[in-house]
Amino acid sequence: MAAKTSVALDKIAAEAKSPLFAQADTAEQARAAVALGCKALFYTLNGQNDWAGFEAVRKAVKAPVVVKGIMQAEEAANAVSRGAAGIVVSNYRATPLGGVATTIDALPSVASVV
Repeated sequence: MAAKTSVALDKIAAEAKSPLFAQADTAEQARAAVALGCKALFYTLNGQNDWAGFEAVRKAVKAPVVVKGIMQAEEAANAVSRGAAGIVVSNYRATPLGGVATTIDALPSVASVV
C-alpha cells in the first residue's frame, strides 16, 4: 500500500497462505489493505507532530495499527495513549543524519514506559 511497494498488495493477497500485514500511510490505504485481508497495519511517523496521520489510519479500520519510528520515551507513551497496538523502535526518519541515536541506545528508555 505504501508508495514504495514493489508488488501490488492485491497480488500478494491472492497468493497469501498466512496472515497479511501492510504499511498504511493514509486512511484510504488502511481501508484498502484491510479489505484485501490484512490483519494488522503499520504506520510510520514522519515527524514529531504526525499523530494526526496515525489517528486517521487507526480510526479508519478495526485492525491493530503498529507505530514505527519511535525513538523517545515520550513518543512511545504518546503512541500507547493514542491506541497503538504496538511500537517499533527505529530511527528510519534520521538514517542519513549524523549524531542521531541508534535504536539500541533508544530502546531502554522506550521500554521503560511501555
